[in-house]
Formats: sequence, C-alpha cells, structure tokens
Amino acid sequence: TVLPSTIADAPELLQILDNKDTVFCRDFNSLKYTAIRTDANVFFCHDMAFRLDLSAICNDAETLRMRMGRTVGKKNKLKLFKCQLDLGKVSLYTFLGGRHAFRRDRERQPRNDGLASAAGIDVSNLFQLGLQNQSGHDLVSYYFIEAVRKFDSIETDRLHVAIAAALLGKHVLFFENAYFKNRAVYEASLKDRYMNVIPAWGHDGIN
Repeated sequence: TVLPSTIADAPELLQILDNKDTVFCRDFNSLKYTAIRTDANVFFCHDMAFRLDLSAICNDAETLRMRMGRTVGKKNKLKLFKCQLDLGKVSLYTFLGGRHAFRRDRERQPRNDGLASAAGIDVSNLFQLGLQNQSGHDLVSYYFIEAVRKFDSIETDRLHVAIAAALLGKHVLFFENAYFKNRAVYEASLKDRYMNVIPAWGHDGIN
C-alpha cells in the first residue's frame, strides 16, 4: 500500500505494482497520472496530516518528554535538546515579526528564493532529526506543531507547514514549490475547506 502521496514521473514504481496493491493519491493530478500507468487499485485520499489530533499531541508532550528521557541514548537526547533550542529560535523570529518559512532544498521554487533568504526559517528542516521510535516521532511532531503555532501569520512553500497552520487557524499565504504538488494539494484539500489558506499564485505580482 502506498499512503497518500503526490506521484509524478515514477514509471519504475508503478510498473512493479499489481492488482493486489493499493495506491492512495493526495491530489487529482497524481490520481490521473497513476490510474492509467498501473494495475494497482488507485484512490484519492487527503494527505495524512489532515488527520492529526493537534490537541492530543500537544497535551501528551510532557509525558512523551519523560518517556524519551528514559528510553533514548545520549545522541538522541542531544537531538531533543536541539529541538528545544530551535523552538526558541522560532519564538524569537516570530516575536520580531517574522513570517517566512520557505524551503531551501531542490524542491524549492526559484521564484521564492528572495523570500527564502530573507532571514526566514525552514521550519520543516529544523525538526528532521531521524529519531527511530514512535515516542521520538510524536515528540518531534509536537515541536513542529508548536513552532508553527508561534506564527501569527505565515508565508510558506512547505506543504505540511501550510497544513499544520491551516489546522491551527493561522492565516497562510501558500506558495508553489518546484513542481505541481502544492497547487494540486491546495485544489484538492485546502481550497474549499480552509478559507484561512490563500494561494500566492492568485495574488497580483506574486508567483
């Protein structure tokens, strides 16, 4: 089973799937592309991040910290300490009025580079720590959500930053990434469900 994904230019993957497999696509571009290129069962499904129970994750944070303190080694404790420092960095950035959370990797849209370099913070990249147990995943999710919560409003080309901000009721100006993913997921899952998310490509002079 392939969980909700954006799929493009993936012939090798699709060719090895058969009618016993199931593929969930999180946008209709991927759905159309995949359905005619594989024997697998193909369905649309909203991105899994929309199913997050934010209150449960945040309410359990202290329990998770205690559990992680008992079960992880020194290296992972240092990673979690880094999370706390990075959350403080986001707090200071937003306190000073910062609102940019743009990616700097190969999936970035070059038109956004000016915004990405304007002292912004790539929130998603801060919390990619490689922790390998469920408690670690949950605790990193907590820090990520709390980082997004610090923003009053946010401008981003990170899909999951936009989704988390949408769930938190933040005002989001959502920019394109290097290919169709952000625009397609916006059309499929955000446009009619989260009025607080505004596409930057719909603004004069932007994108």
